[in-house]
Amino acid sequence: MVLFFCQARAYEYKGLQKKLKFIGEYTVERVIDGDSIILENGQYVRLLGLKAPLLVNRKLKSAEQSSGILSKKYLESLILGKNIHLYKAQEKRDRYGRILGHIFLKDGRWVQGEILKSGMAQVYSFADNRLLVAEMLKEEHLAEKLKLGLWKNQFYKIKDHKKAYKYIHNYEIIKGKVLHVGRFKKMYFINFGDHWDTDFTVVISGKTARLFEKNSIDIWEYRGKKIMVRGWLKEYKGPNMTISHPEQIEILKSENN
Repeated sequence: MVLFFCQARAYEYKGLQKKLKFIGEYTVERVIDGDSIILENGQYVRLLGLKAPLLVNRKLKSAEQSSGILSKKYLESLILGKNIHLYKAQEKRDRYGRILGHIFLKDGRWVQGEILKSGMAQVYSFADNRLLVAEMLKEEHLAEKLKLGLWKNQFYKIKDHKKAYKYIHNYEIIKGKVLHVGRFKKMYFINFGDHWDTDFTVVISGKTARLFEKNSIDIWEYRGKKIMVRGWLKEYKGPNMTISHPEQIEILKSENN
């Protein structure tokens, strides 16, 4: 079994720690999977901002099952048995009591960045932990462009909005050209087709819309733009995705995307 070691350019990690809050220095006792570890003191840490492949995924063909194993082995090669510096962004723990942390090696490397630029995980962000998401997206985009790691697997590729209905209940990255933007009461609806009750739709609540406004993002400006959105696909009069923060939507600048 071969690990994918990325030969891409090293991201400038210097200074990222200044945006975070230092928790402490620890030794990594065990790697659970591609985005979860156990520290020497028994604390369970979830690497913030990542979604690594499952070790076992029944939706994958047997020939594709190695993605989760490779992701775990790559993380082991980076940090197992090593001293790491653990930082928090905003919320320190999730609802399961796990520490949500960013990890840096003693040589200054950012573990999240290393994983993403090697194609061993996808960016998975939350409204209450948005720090460094932009930096993580840069690393992910590079790996996806170079088809590194999981990006060589058809299961993880970016999906066209016309095929979104095939992936209900999955965490997906969907791209397409916005046809309409509508508003009903305080909610916004970003539509990719004329049939709003069957075509893929992005939903933005009033609370989330205020977050867009706070970040000087005009939702109406998505009209006619080719965008990429990420999140969990659900079904309500067609496939839809509810957005909780602006980083889930990216405007594609190149027509080749």
